[in-house]
Amino acid sequence: LITMSTIGYGTPDLHFDNCTAALFVIMFQTLLGLILNGVLIGTLYTKIARSKSRSVRIVFSNKAIIRQVRNRYYFMFQVFDRSSSVSHNQLIEAHIRCYAIKREAEGDYGEPIYFQQCAMRLSHPNDELGAPLMCALPTLVVHRIDPWSPLAPTGVLPTKP
Repeated sequence: LITMSTIGYGTPDLHFDNCTAALFVIMFQTLLGLILNGVLIGTLYTKIARSKSRSVRIVFSNKAIIRQVRNRYYFMFQVFDRSSSVSHNQLIEAHIRCYAIKREAEGDYGEPIYFQQCAMRLSHPNDELGAPLMCALPTLVVHRIDPWSPLAPTGVLPTKP
């Protein structure tokens, strides 16, 4: 690293006695050193922050349910970090968000919107706290189906909670 960025090599003449070839060799060596450093840092970052291995770590339940509790309906499923039980590499600061994709809806002027993404408010883990997860244990994710929920059927649920 020091050789690639040192320009003088101990000579009192910075232009190497008007030898332009030496200037181009040093310039080429410095640029090559910078490129190699960038490739090395990029490779290490990619190796450390690889999400492919993390994508098989997180397991969702095979089935989600809609359950009635005290005359209210809830959409529920479970999430678990598989590798936290095997190794001691737990996910830190994991958060969850849920979205429903509606197939057909109407816009402001009555035009059809064929695919609409709607956010689902979570009761557990609480959305207002950032929906933090502790994935070391299976975590139950709960969305309350109320009149403002994207899962609420029109005309079936009461309009007042």
